[in-house]
Amino acid sequence: MPEDNPRRRSFAESVLGSKDPAAILRAREKAQGSVASPRFYGCFIVAPLPERWELFTKRFAVATANPNCLGRYWQESVLPVLLREWTRPSVALRVGSGVEDTFPGLVTAFPRGVLVAQSGSDADCEIWHGGGLAGWMNVSVRRIEAAFDARQDWRWVMTEELSCIPENAMRAAELLAIKRRWWSEDGPSAA
Repeated sequence: MPEDNPRRRSFAESVLGSKDPAAILRAREKAQGSVASPRFYGCFIVAPLPERWELFTKRFAVATANPNCLGRYWQESVLPVLLREWTRPSVALRVGSGVEDTFPGLVTAFPRGVLVAQSGSDADCEIWHGGGLAGWMNVSVRRIEAAFDARQDWRWVMTEELSCIPENAMRAAELLAIKRRWWSEDGPSAA
């Protein structure tokens, strides 16, 4: 896909740039007249291991205003586990080469989300996600909530910026020989 593709720009911006969850929250706050800083209380990624799909979660000891928390968590914690598991000799023979080169850019291929609050308290948290969870992954909404000790009043909010990017999901599925589809063909809009 060419570099000037709007969907690819949207991916880069949603993970690393101006269309990150913090920017979205700030826009919502501005529209509602609120001046509270967005706070991130944690993040999650659901990614495939050779034998199963795994829920990776991080609950921050202290809420952060860092909008890149999801991309950083992918790079620092999830990616090393995936690379270790998918490059084991017995697995590498099955899936072939290219995992080390391709995996780092695939954070948008998998279901993920962030815990966000408009105040300094997790009492008004929302779990922002991009969808993509499938029953056969054996990672449920309840399991994600349990990982974060979610309160019953926390809302799940689907946001396009966290949706699986179809091109990246297809590349991951092909690379890892995953036959089931978890992404939407439509994916996020190019806008």
